[in-house]
Amino acid sequence: MINRFKLEKTEPNSQAFLYLTNTLYSSFEIPHTSQPKPAHLIGCYVLYNNNVIVGRFALYDNPNIRIEDKKTLTVGSYECIDDLNISKQLITKIKETANQLQALKLVGPMEGSTWQNYRFTVTEEMPFFTEMCHKNYYPTQFKASGFDVLKTYSSTLNSAIQLDEDRLEQFKDRVKAQNLVIRNIDLINFEAELIKIANFSNNAFKSNYLFSEFTADSFISKYLPIKEYVKTELFYIVEDSKGDLQGFLFCIPNYFDSKNESVIVKSMAILPKRELAGLGIYLGELMYKKALKLGYSKAIHAYMIDENKSIGLSNRFNAEKYKAHHLYVCNV
Repeated sequence: MINRFKLEKTEPNSQAFLYLTNTLYSSFEIPHTSQPKPAHLIGCYVLYNNNVIVGRFALYDNPNIRIEDKKTLTVGSYECIDDLNISKQLITKIKETANQLQALKLVGPMEGSTWQNYRFTVTEEMPFFTEMCHKNYYPTQFKASGFDVLKTYSSTLNSAIQLDEDRLEQFKDRVKAQNLVIRNIDLINFEAELIKIANFSNNAFKSNYLFSEFTADSFISKYLPIKEYVKTELFYIVEDSKGDLQGFLFCIPNYFDSKNESVIVKSMAILPKRELAGLGIYLGELMYKKALKLGYSKAIHAYMIDENKSIGLSNRFNAEKYKAHHLYVCNV
């Protein structure tokens, strides 16, 4: 049969764009696949071969993301059947579309920014809660079509949580001396808490790779849906005597763990102040103490860029590499 390819632009929630999600994944996986986000979105596209949908993608133009100071678009919501010839056609169409928009570089997978879903997992362990589902063959498809690894990330696993009481005691007096207040998140006023964390995060993470600011509204829309899964005791807020945020640690149970043994350290940020040195380790020990009390015995430290100091922090807690995740780039 002669292949006849046709690319069509469509809407994010159209039947055509959702077709591959509904055919490639189970009903359990579908809610955990990556879907388009409105910020920076140029458009959504589907690829037909002889009138059958075989691939799809979304393109974004975030002016804050530039590779080698060149115009860069990001590609997300990538789905394709398991066929290298088809994926090469699909990625050729992605590059052609990006070229028409005067882009010189293409980064993916990424839904417009690092605040949304990005990266492919390149190891085959079962996904943990909040990890996006994708087909294991997608990294191979990207590499076969000219994408190179731009950055590598790791998720580490502490398979036997142990508490270091000495660490807790060493920092406890420093917390009191600096009039720091460490409390758990207030789920009754969850939206107000998210606004506070959003504003803080824009400052705390501004030096992160490919950083771009986000609005409080987008932050709320991302995290409000998981409110019912948040365990108050595992989400720590640090404030000074004026009530200003100095740091936080967000940990959540791994609801995909059938044995209910593990928690996930999703995010942590501490202001880069000399007097706050060691606060991250202290929060980690507080979280471990509470996790053990709640019956958990394992902890996953998720999505750390490999040269980031968070890797060293997870090593302090005897965590070992568990999963690898890659972000890719190619010339257009």
